[in-house]
Amino acid sequence: MRLCTTLLTGLLAGALPLAGSAQTTETTPLPRYYVGLGIYQFPASGTYAPVVPTFGLQFRPRWAVQASVAFKPQGYDYNDSYAFYDYSSAGPNSGQYHDVNYSSTVRIRSLAVPVLVRYTLTRQQQHRFQADLLGGLTWLHRSYHSEQRTIDQTLGTDETDSYSYTNNNLYLTLGPSLRCRIWKGLEATGELTYQFKVFSPSGFYGSNFTGNVAAGLRYRFGN
Repeated sequence: MRLCTTLLTGLLAGALPLAGSAQTTETTPLPRYYVGLGIYQFPASGTYAPVVPTFGLQFRPRWAVQASVAFKPQGYDYNDSYAFYDYSSAGPNSGQYHDVNYSSTVRIRSLAVPVLVRYTLTRQQQHRFQADLLGGLTWLHRSYHSEQRTIDQTLGTDETDSYSYTNNNLYLTLGPSLRCRIWKGLEATGELTYQFKVFSPSGFYGSNFTGNVAAGLRYRFGN
């Protein structure tokens, strides 16, 4: 989240002086803020976050900056029991039947924070349909933890193994977006973006190029 704050602050700091200087030479509307909710497909994994907030600032008629926060927890539990016969020819357990209980737990948490600049390609701003070009950075964090427990009732043993890892990746994000005005400040949006990995401090070996989609509703405040 600190990376998201730094990126968004930097983009806003660069955008606001541009908006101020433009007002001296042309008439531009006041800054328009917009918020939205939608779904987001995580890069690489293909899983979806169903409720994703978006916050944006329209600082010039055709320029805006926006940030979203997508979070998705996942969990899987597995339980089973089985029996096997020890066919080994030597050892204290040779020739015994073993009754085994096995359980496994997996927890995955994914967090994506895209901070994007949006440029409107459509010349007529009053049109109901608008086409945009998106560009910026996306920070992707994923944590994984699994735990397996094996109980051999014949031997009276209880063994637990666990495995955890986290990875962080920073992507350059580019792609088109479409908007349709439904009613006054309310819009339906759809985005198709492509991610190019530019930094991976955790050394994650995942794909360097991936794509994802997002869609939702947004509402604009102000004039």
